[in-house]
Amino acid sequence: MKNLLTYLIAPLFVTLSTFIDCGGLRPLNKDNGPVDDERSLTLYFDWSEMEEKPTGMTVFLYPIDGGTPYRYISNQVDSMTVVVPLDDYKVMVFNQTVEEFPELGFRGLDAVMSAEIYVPESSNLTRGYNTSARLKGGSVATKSTSTPAVVRSVVDYAKMYIKPEIRIFDMNVIVHVKGLEYAKKVWGTVSGLASGFMMGVEELDTESLTQELYDWKIDRPVSGGVGTISTTFGTFGIPHLTDETSGSANVDLELFFELKDETVAIFKFPVQNYIKVRHDGQGSRLEINLELGTDVTGNIPPLELPESSNGNFNLHPWGPTQDFDIVF
Repeated sequence: MKNLLTYLIAPLFVTLSTFIDCGGLRPLNKDNGPVDDERSLTLYFDWSEMEEKPTGMTVFLYPIDGGTPYRYISNQVDSMTVVVPLDDYKVMVFNQTVEEFPELGFRGLDAVMSAEIYVPESSNLTRGYNTSARLKGGSVATKSTSTPAVVRSVVDYAKMYIKPEIRIFDMNVIVHVKGLEYAKKVWGTVSGLASGFMMGVEELDTESLTQELYDWKIDRPVSGGVGTISTTFGTFGIPHLTDETSGSANVDLELFFELKDETVAIFKFPVQNYIKVRHDGQGSRLEINLELGTDVTGNIPPLELPESSNGNFNLHPWGPTQDFDIVF
């Protein structure tokens, strides 16, 4: 949960300084002979945080003192034994391969400190860029850890148990709207979300993105004139969120309602203090649930049409404060 709160394909090219004997996962020197000093690492993986065990995985071993990493791709995801030069390593693993995430990109994989999985921007790199890509919660699990220190001078054997953790979580946005019967279409955005996850250091990228949301579910009012709009999307999380309900994050929700008279009502308000973390049988998720009458929505008038609409009617965000009777 710490990673949740404090934290698609780019080409990957890694040049190995040694040649890999794929049959035995054993590095060879430039003369195709075995290295003199080596260590054997057996890695065991626990994928229980994912709904289903992945069909493949990618493992990187980064020498602690620098140098080109070793990369292994395997369809056997329970364990792996590798023989590498005698050294200490940082191990980084993620499910599947870089080519199997069409909505995500990978970069910086040549060094553990820069290894990142991220949401690519469609234009030049800018802070706060928009994306319409929809991520799937629970689809990515990663873990980074260090190998046991070398304790033998010639050949060292070690076993490691690694449990990858979920990095993309579902976010539910639920807004209760009075006068929803006057709206025929809704879309919106959530800004201030992390654009990626730094896999090697296990932290959220502080660069933010704005998630565009078009597929809202609309539940029309059945009583009291209050309807509900809701949507779910995947996110890496929210940078700088310090606890489960508030923090120094800056997250805005912007909503656009196209009304029956063809005008558009626009509302924008900060929601970082209304973010909750839910834990249930379906895992962990983020949720924004806005109720009419709370501080964040108290100044937003209900959606409505004038008695004689002439097509010029519109609503604007954060106009003069007005009092409205809210009936629940």
